[in-house]
Amino acid sequence: MIKRRATLSHLLVLQFVLTVGANGGIRAPGKYAGVVVFDRWDACILYSGIYLMYVSQETKAGLRKYAGQPVLIDAIDVFQPINPGDGLIGKFDYLGPAPEDTHEGAPADVRLTAFMRSPDGTAPVLCIKISNAGKERVELLRSELGMTLLARGEPWRSPFPYHYGPSVAVLTRQCFEIWDSKTVWRGAGIAYGESFTWSVGAADTLPHIISLEPGRLANIDISFHLPAGQYDFLCGYGGGVHESKCLSSNLVAFDVDASGKARLARLVDRMIDQP
Repeated sequence: MIKRRATLSHLLVLQFVLTVGANGGIRAPGKYAGVVVFDRWDACILYSGIYLMYVSQETKAGLRKYAGQPVLIDAIDVFQPINPGDGLIGKFDYLGPAPEDTHEGAPADVRLTAFMRSPDGTAPVLCIKISNAGKERVELLRSELGMTLLARGEPWRSPFPYHYGPSVAVLTRQCFEIWDSKTVWRGAGIAYGESFTWSVGAADTLPHIISLEPGRLANIDISFHLPAGQYDFLCGYGGGVHESKCLSSNLVAFDVDASGKARLARLVDRMIDQP
């Protein structure tokens, strides 16, 4: 497993901003940490905030009882056809809870929540809410805060259909800062054969350090322009490149119609319980 902490945007084809170069290595068998996430289509990913790994349809049942929990696994079979890119875990052994993040992990009292800011029938605006439920001031780095957009079916036509599942990440490896401390405040990608864009409004929207006093919170609004389809949105903080415990938000499920207007999907709440 790679140990590098390079932060890069996975924008698939289009991009508005220059992001980190491809300095990673091929994903190999070894130990991987992450939060076990089952999306609304029952696909499984091992989520590490900025990064993710797909878990094969044939073996995902082995992680079912750990849904929402940060775990550590020994990945015996790993396939990554594109570098940089997300890999597929085909076979694994469960090792236990994910180790604590000793680098830039979120303090224990930080809560991460995602929700739809925009009303039904308008262009989607997703919000990341970061709250401090503790008694001490906390400081978080925007470079460790990642967001992910999953889509149903085959939203991204690829010669490498290696995810082998009902959904795929059309936005991943996406944080809010590149290595020279410049803000990443907008971007683009491809879903369902069409381009999409996202923006947090302006380059000065997010400080390098997000500082929160006890009981305080910070909201990050992200405006999307998406083609018609079904989507899940979530965000995460810390965890490195699947090295340690990651803080993960809930999933926000929404559908977009042909005019680009979104509606929340009428599903059972998919909040990911934090340990």
